[in-house]
Amino acid sequence: METLTYKTCIKCKKVYPIDHFEKKKNEKNFRNVCITCRKNDTKVAQKLKKEWLKNHNTPKLGEPCQCCGDSTKKLVFDHCHKKEEFRGWLCGRCNRAIGMMGDNIEGLQRAINYLRKTND
Repeated sequence: METLTYKTCIKCKKVYPIDHFEKKKNEKNFRNVCITCRKNDTKVAQKLKKEWLKNHNTPKLGEPCQCCGDSTKKLVFDHCHKKEEFRGWLCGRCNRAIGMMGDNIEGLQRAINYLRKTND
């Protein structure tokens, strides 16, 4: 069996050697976003959060997730990767779910359509 030596970054669409991708913690699979794009995303998020926090407070434990309403979870800073704008404070589960569905309405709508079709 041939091992994977190159991979395409889902963000920049460039092909890199596999060592240009990080492995997920406690998993054997490599991330789908290259190290360069991940570092850039982190810088953008940190900059947005810093700017936002100049005029606002960090939500306290007990405040509800702006997506699911759960008030028992720590909230994380959510931002739009395309527009590079703050969106809100979400629990980690909602933030990951939105990202895994493509970070767009179309991806979430496909999931809704699937659930409607299979839950009848």
